[in-house]
Amino acid sequence: MRILLIGPDSTNATDGCIVDGIFWLIRNVYTDHQVRYIMLDDHKPQAFDKLENYDKIVVCGTPWLWDQFQKSHKYLNLLSLFKRYENTPKIFMGAGSCITLDAINDSTILKTDEEVKGIQALYQNTTVIVRDQAAYKLLRNANVESTLLPCPAYFCYYGEAPKTTKEKNVLVYVDPTKLISSIDWQSKEKLQNYNDQVLKFYNDYKPLVVIANDYDREACLKLGLPEPTLLKTSQDTKNLMRTADNVFSGRVHCAVPAKVAGANVTLFPFDSRYLVLNDFNNLTDFEPFKHQYINLLKG
Repeated sequence: MRILLIGPDSTNATDGCIVDGIFWLIRNVYTDHQVRYIMLDDHKPQAFDKLENYDKIVVCGTPWLWDQFQKSHKYLNLLSLFKRYENTPKIFMGAGSCITLDAINDSTILKTDEEVKGIQALYQNTTVIVRDQAAYKLLRNANVESTLLPCPAYFCYYGEAPKTTKEKNVLVYVDPTKLISSIDWQSKEKLQNYNDQVLKFYNDYKPLVVIANDYDREACLKLGLPEPTLLKTSQDTKNLMRTADNVFSGRVHCAVPAKVAGANVTLFPFDSRYLVLNDFNNLTDFEPFKHQYINLLKG
């Protein structure tokens, strides 16, 4: 079985946790497999004509529903890949939404004719697993069938030693003005509310302060927090969260490994991506979902 995986940067500290979970799930289905991973470009067109033939295409995690998504390079690149492999089975594993908090219950968001047609063009003839309720409802509105399951990142520790400890508290700092949803975080009042919560957690728990992107460092220091530690890889994230007790995170895919490792997690809701944790926050047993993933992968 030759499998092509495509998605975000699999080497970083957050999206890498999604890909780790997907690799583990694939190994549970195909004992004899070859896997290639390529990064989907968000900023410029990609060519896929020189790729080899594959038996299955797996789209890894990441938001696939946001305002005017159908005009993005990311969308057009994936459509181009799908055209190259028109007759190859395709599966989205953990497709999500990224819309503003106010838009989650907006009856008009992503429902223009152009957007609905864009959804249908992307997801036709594919198996779709979504990771949040917002994505599920938006696809259902476009008459696209999907299955709502926990993000593959919930399986990022599987196959590794399960030992965890509660040695430290952790603050995962994010600069909201640098997020892809930054347009919703220009208000001084909203930023102050976030900063107040960050500082309260820091003062109450004296946590280790970490960042997952170097561009968060400047705002972190400006807020008066200590020099943060940069998480460079998914293994950095997983190793840290194995030892975490109380976690305040602005990064969804730092929060999910922390939750799986048994930490007490607060995820700040910048946009609908927070539903990745919120929709499954009360769950402790993910074994049934593993079997659902496996069955859909077998397809």
